[in-house]
Amino acid sequence: MSQTKLSQEELRRLSAEYMLLQNLIRELEQRISLLSTTINELMTTKQTINELSKLSKDHELIVSVGRDVYLRVKVAESGKFLVDLGAGTVVERSTEDAIKIIDSRIEDLRKALEEHQRNYSVLVNRLAQIREIIEKST
Repeated sequence: MSQTKLSQEELRRLSAEYMLLQNLIRELEQRISLLSTTINELMTTKQTINELSKLSKDHELIVSVGRDVYLRVKVAESGKFLVDLGAGTVVERSTEDAIKIIDSRIEDLRKALEEHQRNYSVLVNRLAQIREIIEKST
């Protein structure tokens, strides 16, 4: 591409790439947001597991079962948690094992988040390059 004027075909191609990049950036922003939210939820879950594991048997709790609806429950067994492993498989795990599973999930999500953030930076940089090329050309 020349430093001065771009051909109409080059402008069309760059405009199309620009619009595609904008869409990809929006999609990555949504994924990054979802990953961040999920990581935060897992961190909260981990804290909750730690706190609940300290409760004694028959300790009474009030548990939310939905919006503005609560249920009184008693701890049947302390230090044991039911953990969803996926595909409808739920297993009982100790506090330590449940936290290890949560930590593993957090680590996987953080890796995915970092990859998405790197991709986001690449796309944003390319978008800026295209904008600069088009502005110099017009």
